[in-house]
Amino acid sequence: MPSNNLAARAGRWSAQHRRTAILGWILFVVLAVVVGGKVGQNDLDESATGSGESKRGDMIVEAAGFPEQAGEQVLVQGKGSIKAGDRRVTDAVSDVVRRLQQIDGVAEIESPLDPAARAGKSVRVVGRFRGANLYNDLPPATRRTPGDWVLQDGDHALWVTGRPASDSKTFGYARAEILAALVNGVVLCVLVVLIVVGRNRHGFVTIVCGLGGTMLMLGAAALIGLKINFLDFVALPITIGIGIEYAVNIATRERQEGPGRGRAALATTGGAVALCSYTTIVGYGSLLLSQNLGIRSFGLAAMLGELTCLAVALFLAPALLWATAPELARRRSEASSS
Repeated sequence: MPSNNLAARAGRWSAQHRRTAILGWILFVVLAVVVGGKVGQNDLDESATGSGESKRGDMIVEAAGFPEQAGEQVLVQGKGSIKAGDRRVTDAVSDVVRRLQQIDGVAEIESPLDPAARAGKSVRVVGRFRGANLYNDLPPATRRTPGDWVLQDGDHALWVTGRPASDSKTFGYARAEILAALVNGVVLCVLVVLIVVGRNRHGFVTIVCGLGGTMLMLGAAALIGLKINFLDFVALPITIGIGIEYAVNIATRERQEGPGRGRAALATTGGAVALCSYTTIVGYGSLLLSQNLGIRSFGLAAMLGELTCLAVALFLAPALLWATAPELARRRSEASSS
């Protein structure tokens, strides 16, 4: 009995009205290009190009309508043996400050010779540390939060911040966001499969293959030493969706062929699934030619996900469909194939 769902009805109509379908699609593409060109391009304001709370803060400041200002610095450096405390250097600094004060639009000049500049409580201390992971090497008692260092010296406590501390805090937030995104992606994909495919063995096989392909991808990435960063992390939720997509094609085809006919489903649908995966792998492979290491790592992670999900769909899905089929259906399938 032929299927009567939306996709089947659309396919039958397209086969019966081939010329109308082809010309209609070409007309639709042309109209989309023309209308899209007429609409034009809307550029984002600079304040809206950020992300997270910094973007929100920039947009609030932009909406407030404050006058735009730019901060500049002038470096006065002694030549040869002339030091910063030399009278000629201080005279040059005074001359630069005086000249700047005469320019319209220049305000809030901070001179290093101003006594008020030396009366504050804050002093910037610049140092160079050995090792890229200094913060994580500090003793636990030395840390206050994932973004602060507390240097304890008797009754005095100094809160120190800098690149290692801020990077550590940023990476901590990123790890939490990555975990939340993965959990949400898995839950949503499982719900979609249960709703569309159903709570049956076909849905079970689809979910197992989707998650199995993702886990296999993570294992392969660990074997080749590929580490997760802010860019190639995107490949993880994509891999979950791809693993479910490839497996659901095999599972639903087996449902149409009949229980225990996973081999027939693979023979009729496996080639199409492999071709879809191959073209996607070629697209991701082009990213390996990029000079940007982040883009290259994303392309490699996505390619690994494609290969693992394809392997699971072609090798594991038919076996699971056979193992979960009724005993009578398996006997009939064996009898028909012998």
